[in-house]
Amino acid sequence: MVIPRNKSIISFCFLLVIFSSKAQKITEIPPPEHIKTIEFWDNQSRNFPIIFPQERAVLEFDDLSAVEKDYYYEINHCNADWETSRLLKTEYLQGNDRLRITQYTNSSGTYTPYNHFRLSLPNEQTQFKHSGNYLITVFEGSGKAVFSRRFAVIDPQTTAQMSIKLSRDMSQINTHQWVQFSIASSGVSVQNPNNQIKPVLLQNDRWDRSIQGLKPQYNNGKQWIYRYGSASGFPGGNEFRYFDTAQLRASNSAVQRIELTDLYHHYLFADLPRNNKPYTLFPDLNGRFAVRSQGSEKPDREADYTWVHFAIEAPESQSGDKIYLIGGFNQFQTRPEYELSFNPGSQRYEGAFLFKQGFYNYGYALVDALGKKSEEAVDGSFHLTENQYTLLVYFRPLGAVADQLIGISSVQGTAIDP
Repeated sequence: MVIPRNKSIISFCFLLVIFSSKAQKITEIPPPEHIKTIEFWDNQSRNFPIIFPQERAVLEFDDLSAVEKDYYYEINHCNADWETSRLLKTEYLQGNDRLRITQYTNSSGTYTPYNHFRLSLPNEQTQFKHSGNYLITVFEGSGKAVFSRRFAVIDPQTTAQMSIKLSRDMSQINTHQWVQFSIASSGVSVQNPNNQIKPVLLQNDRWDRSIQGLKPQYNNGKQWIYRYGSASGFPGGNEFRYFDTAQLRASNSAVQRIELTDLYHHYLFADLPRNNKPYTLFPDLNGRFAVRSQGSEKPDREADYTWVHFAIEAPESQSGDKIYLIGGFNQFQTRPEYELSFNPGSQRYEGAFLFKQGFYNYGYALVDALGKKSEEAVDGSFHLTENQYTLLVYFRPLGAVADQLIGISSVQGTAIDP
Protein backbone atom coordinates (compact mmCIF):
# COMPACT_ATOMS: atom_id res chain seq x y z
CA MET A 1 0.00 0.00 0.00
CA VAL A 2 1.37 3.41 -0.98
CA ILE A 3 0.73 6.25 1.44
CA PRO A 4 -0.04 9.55 -0.29
CA ARG A 5 2.70 12.13 0.23
CA ASN A 6 0.50 14.63 2.07
CA LYS A 7 -0.67 11.94 4.53
CA SER A 8 2.93 10.86 5.02
CA ILE A 9 3.92 14.39 6.00
CA ILE A 10 0.98 14.63 8.43
CA SER A 11 1.88 11.31 10.03
CA PHE A 12 5.52 12.34 10.40
CA CYS A 13 4.57 15.64 12.02
CA PHE A 14 2.20 13.83 14.40
CA LEU A 15 4.93 11.44 15.51
CA LEU A 16 7.37 14.33 15.86
CA VAL A 17 5.00 16.11 18.23
CA ILE A 18 4.59 12.95 20.31
CA PHE A 19 8.29 12.19 20.71
CA SER A 20 9.49 15.78 21.07
CA SER A 21 6.87 16.84 23.61
CA LYS A 22 8.27 17.36 27.08
CA ALA A 23 6.45 16.29 30.21
CA GLN A 24 4.93 19.11 32.21
CA LYS A 25 5.91 19.85 35.79
CA ILE A 26 2.84 19.62 37.99
CA THR A 27 2.08 22.29 40.61
CA GLU A 28 -0.87 22.47 42.95
CA ILE A 29 -3.70 24.86 42.14
CA PRO A 30 -4.58 27.05 45.16
CA PRO A 31 -8.30 27.27 46.01
CA PRO A 32 -10.48 30.37 45.47
CA GLU A 33 -11.74 32.36 48.45
CA HIS A 34 -15.03 30.45 48.81
CA ILE A 35 -13.27 27.07 49.19
CA LYS A 36 -12.00 26.64 52.75
CA THR A 37 -10.53 24.04 55.11
CA ILE A 38 -9.17 21.54 52.61
CA GLU A 39 -8.22 18.40 54.52
CA PHE A 40 -6.49 15.50 52.78
CA TRP A 41 -5.37 12.81 55.18
CA ASP A 42 -4.41 9.16 55.34
CA ASN A 43 -4.30 6.63 58.18
CA GLN A 44 -1.19 8.32 59.63
CA SER A 45 -2.63 11.87 59.36
CA ARG A 46 0.26 12.97 57.14
CA ASN A 47 0.35 16.38 55.49
CA PHE A 48 1.10 14.46 52.28
CA PRO A 49 -1.28 11.46 52.05
CA ILE A 50 0.28 8.10 51.15
CA ILE A 51 -2.12 5.26 50.39
CA PHE A 52 -0.93 1.80 51.37
CA PRO A 53 -2.58 -1.39 50.06
CA GLN A 54 -6.00 -1.94 51.68
CA GLU A 55 -6.03 1.65 52.99
CA ARG A 56 -7.80 4.83 51.95
CA ALA A 57 -7.20 8.56 51.96
CA VAL A 58 -9.97 11.09 52.52
CA LEU A 59 -10.33 14.51 50.90
CA GLU A 60 -12.67 17.02 52.56
CA PHE A 61 -13.42 20.68 51.91
CA ASP A 62 -16.05 23.36 52.50
CA ASP A 63 -17.78 25.55 49.94
CA LEU A 64 -18.82 28.88 51.48
CA SER A 65 -20.51 30.25 48.36
CA ALA A 66 -24.22 30.96 48.51
CA VAL A 67 -25.00 28.67 45.57
CA GLU A 68 -24.96 24.88 45.72
CA LYS A 69 -22.56 23.47 43.14
CA ASP A 70 -21.56 20.11 41.78
CA TYR A 71 -17.88 19.21 42.02
CA TYR A 72 -15.99 16.55 40.11
CA TYR A 73 -12.52 15.06 40.42
CA GLU A 74 -9.77 14.05 38.02
CA ILE A 75 -6.62 12.05 38.85
CA ASN A 76 -3.28 12.14 37.03
CA HIS A 77 -0.16 10.06 37.54
CA CYS A 78 3.22 11.78 37.97
CA ASN A 79 6.86 10.75 38.26
CA ALA A 80 9.06 11.28 41.30
CA ASP A 81 9.88 14.85 40.19
CA TRP A 82 6.19 15.67 39.64
CA GLU A 83 6.40 15.68 35.88
CA THR A 84 3.39 14.05 34.24
CA SER A 85 4.15 10.42 33.44
CA ARG A 86 3.66 8.80 30.04
CA LEU A 87 1.25 6.21 31.38
CA LEU A 88 -2.18 6.02 29.83
CA LYS A 89 -5.05 6.53 32.24
CA THR A 90 -6.11 2.90 31.75
CA GLU A 91 -2.61 1.86 32.90
CA TYR A 92 -2.83 3.54 36.30
CA LEU A 93 -6.57 3.65 37.05
CA GLN A 94 -9.11 0.87 37.24
CA GLY A 95 -12.57 2.30 36.77
CA ASN A 96 -13.07 5.98 36.07
CA ASP A 97 -12.38 9.47 37.28
CA ARG A 98 -13.98 12.75 36.18
CA LEU A 99 -16.86 11.72 38.42
CA ARG A 100 -19.09 13.84 40.64
CA ILE A 101 -18.38 14.02 44.37
CA THR A 102 -21.66 12.71 45.71
CA GLN A 103 -21.01 12.78 49.46
CA TYR A 104 -21.81 16.20 50.89
CA THR A 105 -23.81 17.76 53.73
CA ASN A 106 -25.08 21.22 54.64
CA SER A 107 -23.75 23.02 57.70
CA SER A 108 -25.96 22.92 60.76
CA GLY A 109 -26.41 25.63 63.40
CA THR A 110 -23.55 27.84 62.20
CA TYR A 111 -23.35 31.58 61.59
CA THR A 112 -21.55 30.82 58.32
CA PRO A 113 -23.51 28.54 55.97
CA TYR A 114 -21.44 26.10 53.94
CA ASN A 115 -21.55 22.76 52.14
CA HIS A 116 -19.09 20.13 53.31
CA PHE A 117 -17.77 17.71 50.66
CA ARG A 118 -16.04 14.38 51.27
CA LEU A 119 -14.31 11.93 48.91
CA SER A 120 -12.58 8.64 49.76
CA LEU A 121 -9.82 7.18 47.56
CA PRO A 122 -9.82 4.49 46.35
CA ASN A 123 -13.56 3.94 46.04
CA GLU A 124 -15.95 1.72 44.08
CA GLN A 125 -15.54 3.79 40.91
CA THR A 126 -11.83 4.59 41.14
CA GLN A 127 -9.00 2.21 42.06
CA PHE A 128 -5.26 2.45 41.51
CA LYS A 129 -3.24 0.03 39.37
CA HIS A 130 0.15 1.72 39.58
CA SER A 131 2.13 3.07 42.53
CA GLY A 132 3.75 6.50 42.51
CA ASN A 133 2.81 10.17 42.75
CA TYR A 134 -0.66 11.41 41.90
CA LEU A 135 -2.43 14.73 41.59
CA ILE A 136 -6.15 15.05 42.22
CA THR A 137 -7.89 18.08 40.71
CA VAL A 138 -11.34 19.17 41.82
CA PHE A 139 -13.30 21.07 39.18
CA GLU A 140 -16.74 22.50 38.58
CA GLY A 141 -19.28 21.18 36.08
CA SER A 142 -18.15 23.84 33.63
CA GLY A 143 -14.71 22.21 33.59
CA LYS A 144 -13.01 25.01 35.52
CA ALA A 145 -10.36 23.69 37.92
CA VAL A 146 -11.03 24.75 41.52
CA PHE A 147 -8.01 23.32 43.39
CA SER A 148 -5.64 20.37 43.35
CA ARG A 149 -3.69 18.31 45.89
CA ARG A 150 -0.80 15.86 45.76
CA PHE A 151 -0.84 12.34 47.14
CA ALA A 152 0.90 9.01 46.54
CA VAL A 153 0.14 5.32 46.25
CA ILE A 154 2.78 2.90 47.55
CA ASP A 155 3.56 -0.72 46.71
CA PRO A 156 6.10 -1.65 49.43
CA GLN A 157 8.89 -3.77 47.93
CA THR A 158 11.94 -2.61 49.81
CA THR A 159 12.98 -1.35 53.24
CA ALA A 160 14.96 1.70 54.31
CA GLN A 161 16.58 3.06 57.45
CA MET A 162 17.12 6.68 58.44
CA SER A 163 18.98 8.67 61.07
CA ILE A 164 19.28 12.36 61.90
CA LYS A 165 22.78 13.68 62.54
CA LEU A 166 24.22 16.84 63.99
CA SER A 167 25.79 19.01 61.33
CA ARG A 168 29.56 18.73 60.94
CA ASP A 169 29.60 22.13 59.28
CA MET A 170 30.38 24.60 62.06
CA SER A 171 28.41 27.32 60.29
CA GLN A 172 25.26 25.13 60.53
CA ILE A 173 25.86 23.17 63.71
CA ASN A 174 23.19 25.05 65.70
CA THR A 175 20.70 25.57 62.88
CA HIS A 176 20.58 22.47 60.65
CA GLN A 177 19.79 18.75 60.78
CA TRP A 178 21.49 16.23 58.49
CA VAL A 179 19.57 13.17 57.31
CA GLN A 180 21.42 9.99 56.36
CA PHE A 181 19.83 6.78 55.16
CA SER A 182 20.23 3.40 53.51
CA ILE A 183 17.97 1.43 51.17
CA ALA A 184 17.85 -2.37 51.11
CA SER A 185 18.68 -3.84 47.71
CA SER A 186 16.34 -6.83 48.01
CA GLY A 187 12.84 -7.00 46.52
CA VAL A 188 13.52 -5.37 43.15
CA SER A 189 15.95 -6.03 40.33
CA VAL A 190 18.25 -3.02 39.97
CA GLN A 191 20.95 -2.87 37.32
CA ASN A 192 21.66 0.87 37.46
CA PRO A 193 20.89 2.30 40.93
CA ASN A 194 22.12 5.78 39.96
CA ASN A 195 19.26 6.12 37.49
CA GLN A 196 16.69 3.58 38.64
CA ILE A 197 16.55 4.43 42.38
CA LYS A 198 15.22 7.92 43.14
CA PRO A 199 15.14 8.79 46.86
CA VAL A 200 13.24 11.85 48.06
CA LEU A 201 13.56 13.37 51.55
CA LEU A 202 10.69 15.41 53.01
CA GLN A 203 10.65 17.55 56.11
CA ASN A 204 7.24 17.40 57.83
CA ASP A 205 5.73 15.91 54.63
CA ARG A 206 6.35 19.18 52.77
CA TRP A 207 7.34 19.11 49.10
CA ASP A 208 8.48 22.72 49.34
CA ARG A 209 11.05 21.33 51.80
CA SER A 210 12.30 18.33 49.87
CA ILE A 211 15.69 17.04 48.75
CA GLN A 212 15.93 15.03 45.54
CA GLY A 213 18.56 13.77 43.14
CA LEU A 214 20.87 12.04 45.64
CA LYS A 215 22.88 9.10 44.28
CA PRO A 216 24.08 6.12 46.38
CA GLN A 217 27.63 6.63 47.57
CA TYR A 218 28.36 2.91 47.84
CA ASN A 219 26.82 -0.55 48.22
CA ASN A 220 27.81 -2.88 51.03
CA GLY A 221 26.30 -5.91 49.31
CA LYS A 222 22.90 -5.62 50.95
CA GLN A 223 22.18 -1.90 51.03
CA TRP A 224 22.75 1.29 49.09
CA ILE A 225 24.28 3.81 51.47
CA TYR A 226 23.62 7.57 51.45
CA ARG A 227 25.80 9.32 54.04
CA TYR A 228 25.80 12.83 52.71
CA GLY A 229 26.47 15.92 54.79
CA SER A 230 25.04 19.31 53.87
CA ALA A 231 23.65 17.88 50.61
CA SER A 232 21.01 16.07 52.67
CA GLY A 233 20.74 18.72 55.40
CA PHE A 234 17.68 20.80 56.30
CA PRO A 235 17.27 24.00 58.29
CA GLY A 236 15.79 22.82 61.57
CA GLY A 237 13.33 25.69 61.70
CA ASN A 238 11.37 26.19 64.90
CA GLU A 239 8.37 24.63 66.59
CA PHE A 240 5.12 25.88 65.12
CA ARG A 241 2.96 28.35 66.98
CA TYR A 242 -0.66 27.38 67.67
CA PHE A 243 -4.16 28.60 68.42
CA ASP A 244 -7.31 26.76 69.49
CA THR A 245 -10.82 27.97 68.67
CA ALA A 246 -12.73 24.78 69.54
CA GLN A 247 -14.59 26.83 72.15
CA LEU A 248 -16.28 29.78 70.47
CA ARG A 249 -16.92 31.77 73.63
CA ALA A 250 -13.96 30.89 75.86
CA SER A 251 -10.44 32.32 75.74
CA ASN A 252 -7.35 30.18 76.23
CA SER A 253 -3.57 30.58 76.39
CA ALA A 254 -3.41 31.77 72.79
CA VAL A 255 -6.65 33.79 72.57
CA GLN A 256 -6.60 37.17 74.27
CA ARG A 257 -10.23 38.16 73.76
CA ILE A 258 -13.37 37.24 71.79
CA GLU A 259 -15.98 39.46 70.16
CA LEU A 260 -19.22 38.64 68.38
CA THR A 261 -20.47 40.82 65.53
CA ASP A 262 -21.64 39.14 62.32
CA LEU A 263 -19.29 36.26 63.23
CA TYR A 264 -17.09 35.46 66.20
CA HIS A 265 -13.72 37.24 66.24
CA HIS A 266 -10.82 35.61 68.12
CA TYR A 267 -7.97 38.01 68.87
CA LEU A 268 -4.72 36.18 69.56
CA PHE A 269 -1.98 37.51 71.80
CA ALA A 270 0.62 39.37 69.75
CA ASP A 271 3.56 37.22 68.65
CA LEU A 272 7.22 38.13 68.85
CA PRO A 273 9.90 37.24 66.28
CA ARG A 274 11.96 34.26 67.49
CA ASN A 275 14.95 34.49 65.15
CA ASN A 276 17.11 36.02 67.89
CA LYS A 277 15.73 34.08 70.87
CA PRO A 278 16.83 30.72 72.33
CA TYR A 279 15.07 27.53 71.35
CA THR A 280 12.12 26.47 73.49
CA LEU A 281 10.68 22.97 73.32
CA PHE A 282 6.92 22.53 73.12
CA PRO A 283 4.92 19.90 71.23
CA ASP A 284 3.31 20.73 67.91
CA LEU A 285 1.62 19.01 64.95
CA ASN A 286 4.45 19.81 62.51
CA GLY A 287 2.27 22.42 60.84
CA ARG A 288 -0.96 20.43 60.63
CA PHE A 289 -4.42 21.33 61.91
CA ALA A 290 -7.47 19.48 63.25
CA VAL A 291 -11.07 20.68 62.91
CA ARG A 292 -12.98 20.37 66.15
CA SER A 293 -15.82 22.03 68.03
CA GLN A 294 -16.34 21.45 71.72
CA GLY A 295 -19.55 19.56 72.40
CA SER A 296 -20.06 18.58 68.76
CA GLU A 297 -19.94 15.01 67.49
CA LYS A 298 -19.99 16.16 63.85
CA PRO A 299 -17.54 19.08 63.58
CA ASP A 300 -17.26 18.60 59.82
CA ARG A 301 -20.69 20.27 59.45
CA GLU A 302 -21.30 21.78 62.91
CA ALA A 303 -18.04 23.68 63.47
CA ASP A 304 -18.42 27.38 62.70
CA TYR A 305 -16.11 29.82 60.96
CA THR A 306 -14.48 32.62 62.94
CA TRP A 307 -12.25 35.56 62.16
CA VAL A 308 -8.89 34.93 63.80
CA HIS A 309 -6.79 38.09 64.34
CA PHE A 310 -2.99 37.79 64.25
CA ALA A 311 -0.30 40.31 65.18
CA ILE A 312 3.47 40.13 65.24
CA GLU A 313 5.68 42.77 66.81
CA ALA A 314 8.05 43.96 64.09
CA PRO A 315 9.12 47.35 62.73
CA GLU A 316 7.88 48.38 59.31
CA SER A 317 10.14 47.12 56.54
CA GLN A 318 11.93 49.81 54.55
CA SER A 319 13.15 47.42 51.86
CA GLY A 320 9.87 45.98 50.59
CA ASP A 321 9.79 42.84 52.78
CA LYS A 322 6.39 41.23 53.29
CA ILE A 323 5.17 38.94 56.08
CA TYR A 324 2.75 36.07 55.50
CA LEU A 325 0.89 33.60 57.67
CA ILE A 326 1.68 29.99 56.72
CA GLY A 327 0.73 26.47 57.83
CA GLY A 328 -0.86 23.28 56.65
CA PHE A 329 -4.11 25.20 56.13
CA ASN A 330 -2.56 26.94 53.08
CA GLN A 331 0.10 24.38 52.13
CA PHE A 332 2.77 26.65 53.67
CA GLN A 333 2.48 28.95 50.66
CA THR A 334 2.86 32.74 50.80
CA ARG A 335 -0.43 33.64 49.18
CA PRO A 336 -1.72 37.23 48.88
CA GLU A 337 -4.84 36.48 50.94
CA TYR A 338 -2.61 35.56 53.91
CA GLU A 339 -0.39 38.66 53.89
CA LEU A 340 -0.21 40.75 57.06
CA SER A 341 -0.26 44.54 56.84
CA PHE A 342 1.76 46.98 58.93
CA ASN A 343 -0.37 49.04 61.31
CA PRO A 344 1.34 52.40 62.06
CA GLY A 345 -0.84 52.87 65.15
CA SER A 346 0.17 49.64 66.88
CA GLN A 347 3.61 49.46 65.19
CA ARG A 348 3.17 45.82 64.26
CA TYR A 349 2.02 43.60 61.39
CA GLU A 350 -1.61 42.51 61.65
CA GLY A 351 -4.12 40.43 59.75
CA ALA A 352 -7.51 38.74 60.20
CA PHE A 353 -8.27 35.46 58.42
CA LEU A 354 -11.26 33.15 58.31
CA PHE A 355 -10.75 29.75 59.96
CA LYS A 356 -13.04 26.86 60.79
CA GLN A 357 -13.10 25.99 64.48
CA GLY A 358 -10.24 23.77 65.57
CA PHE A 359 -6.63 23.45 66.65
CA TYR A 360 -4.11 24.96 64.22
CA ASN A 361 -0.35 25.16 63.90
CA TYR A 362 0.96 28.25 62.14
CA GLY A 363 4.10 30.23 61.47
CA TYR A 364 5.32 33.32 59.66
CA ALA A 365 7.35 33.68 56.48
CA LEU A 366 9.18 36.73 55.21
CA VAL A 367 9.41 37.40 51.48
CA ASP A 368 11.95 40.02 50.45
CA ALA A 369 11.75 42.45 47.55
CA LEU A 370 13.38 39.86 45.25
CA GLY A 371 10.72 37.27 46.09
CA LYS A 372 12.95 35.08 48.28
CA LYS A 373 11.01 33.29 51.03
CA SER A 374 12.43 32.66 54.50
CA GLU A 375 10.67 31.18 57.51
CA GLU A 376 13.88 31.31 59.55
CA ALA A 377 14.08 35.10 59.20
CA VAL A 378 11.06 35.39 61.51
CA ASP A 379 11.05 32.24 63.63
CA GLY A 380 14.71 31.21 63.62
CA SER A 381 16.27 27.81 62.99
CA PHE A 382 17.54 25.31 65.55
CA HIS A 383 19.10 21.87 65.37
CA LEU A 384 16.97 20.76 68.35
CA THR A 385 13.60 21.36 66.65
CA GLU A 386 11.33 18.31 66.56
CA ASN A 387 10.74 17.65 62.86
CA GLN A 388 9.52 14.54 61.13
CA TYR A 389 11.60 13.34 58.18
CA THR A 390 10.25 10.94 55.58
CA LEU A 391 12.21 9.04 52.96
CA LEU A 392 10.31 8.04 49.82
CA VAL A 393 11.98 5.46 47.56
CA TYR A 394 10.99 5.67 43.89
CA PHE A 395 12.05 3.08 41.33
CA ARG A 396 11.84 2.79 37.55
CA PRO A 397 12.34 -0.67 36.02
CA LEU A 398 14.42 -0.88 32.86
CA GLY A 399 12.27 -0.05 29.85
CA ALA A 400 9.44 1.41 31.96
CA VAL A 401 7.97 4.85 31.26
CA ALA A 402 6.96 5.84 34.82
CA ASP A 403 8.30 5.83 38.37
CA GLN A 404 6.95 3.55 41.07
CA LEU A 405 6.88 4.25 44.82
CA ILE A 406 8.28 1.12 46.49
CA GLY A 407 9.56 2.19 49.91
CA ILE A 408 9.07 4.59 52.82
CA SER A 409 10.73 5.32 56.14
CA SER A 410 10.17 8.02 58.75
CA VAL A 411 12.03 9.32 61.79
CA GLN A 412 11.28 11.99 64.36
CA GLY A 413 13.63 14.91 64.95
CA THR A 414 13.95 14.02 68.63
CA ALA A 415 16.17 11.06 67.70
CA ILE A 416 19.26 13.09 66.77
CA ASP A 417 22.54 11.17 66.71
CA PRO A 418 25.82 12.94 67.45
